[in-house]
Amino acid sequence: MATVTKIGEPARVGRWGLTVDNMTHPSEYVIVSYPGEGQRHADPCEIVRRLPYVDDPIAAFVETGIPKGTANTLRWRVAMKLASPKVADTELGYRPVS
Repeated sequence: MATVTKIGEPARVGRWGLTVDNMTHPSEYVIVSYPGEGQRHADPCEIVRRLPYVDDPIAAFVETGIPKGTANTLRWRVAMKLASPKVADTELGYRPVS
């Protein structure tokens, strides 16, 4: 169950995080901001912006203030979470951002 919880958490790089509104049928990216540079995904976060789920969202992420390298890393990490065979189980439990 711990793996499923980790899949449901936002991807995080520094003080930026990224997830989607629904792990099995995403329609929006959710950009979150953390108050510090820590690595704990469970830290309190603030939703900064919601963007439509498109193939190449990097320009919109950069427009929000995320550095391009960080935006690429976040997008890749979310893509890997969505590719997980356990992704369907994430909708059954608690997700910090929905």
